[in-house]
Amino acid sequence: MVAVEDALLFPPTLTPASPIFGYLQCIKEHGQKSLVPSWLTDGLGGKLTQKKLDKLAASYAEAAGRMGGEFLVRTSKAATLLIGGEFPSISPSHFPPSLTTDSF
Repeated sequence: MVAVEDALLFPPTLTPASPIFGYLQCIKEHGQKSLVPSWLTDGLGGKLTQKKLDKLAASYAEAAGRMGGEFLVRTSKAATLLIGGEFPSISPSHFPPSLTTDSF
């Protein structure tokens, strides 16, 4: 059995609107050239496609590791248990469809 925290439910992704995108651009532009990794300069060079940004996010997640920022390029959605037992007054039908597990 794999813990939810260890499962890759949401692969790393990156968009220009993400704060980490600006951080990575800053490192590329202003970092000491000998310390800036090639995956970063390659990932932010040329035309930025979503595929290229996602590859950059995966490289960052791998390099940063779990404690170093992997989750900064993962979704902010969390797997949450809403109903943990029998509560007649609370059932999944009381929640909007956007909050049910079927929407994931």
